[in-house]
Amino acid sequence: MTENEIIKEVEKRVKKELDGKVDPDMLGYINIFEDRKKKILEQEYGIKFQTKVEKNSSCSIDWGGTKSGI
Repeated sequence: MTENEIIKEVEKRVKKELDGKVDPDMLGYINIFEDRKKKILEQEYGIKFQTKVEKNSSCSIDWGGTKSGI
């Protein structure tokens, strides 16, 4: 499995984990989603991953998942 395939699978897993617990349209969802995704990728797969906030530290990223296409 390629790194991109692993990332896609982890994204699906995180969506399922958050389903019913966190509203994907709430402000801050993307940060919760990305933090969980990063933790799984690093701990379980040894993949160093930067969240959108880490990649774009000069701007504020805080939108709901449904609208952002997650």
